[in-house]
Amino acid sequence: MKFRLHVLSVPHTRTTKEYSMCAFTQKVYKFCKMMTERGHYVIHYGVEGGNPICSENVVVVPNEIYNKCYGDYDLENKTQPLNYNESDECYQTFCINAIKEIEKRKQPLDIILPC
Repeated sequence: MKFRLHVLSVPHTRTTKEYSMCAFTQKVYKFCKMMTERGHYVIHYGVEGGNPICSENVVVVPNEIYNKCYGDYDLENKTQPLNYNESDECYQTFCINAIKEIEKRKQPLDIILPC
């Protein structure tokens, strides 16, 4: 049986292999890859610039808002803290846009996975 999976990424990171210091981001990245390779239809919702292996990659946070909230995060400096807050503009934009985009795509029996 094949599933349609709606995978919500971490709002304060880009879903990339390079963003290795965040276990939750890697969970999303690897889950999308694994489920896509198993033949499921995987729809990833995330920050612009993410590149998960999936059937459809939906941008719900543009770079303009992400950079405004968090600046240009240095992936090479693994000890640099990323300061985020669930009430900041990036999180709010993520939630509002993810709901809209899921509404456009959802079908009966789909599974929504907020990681």
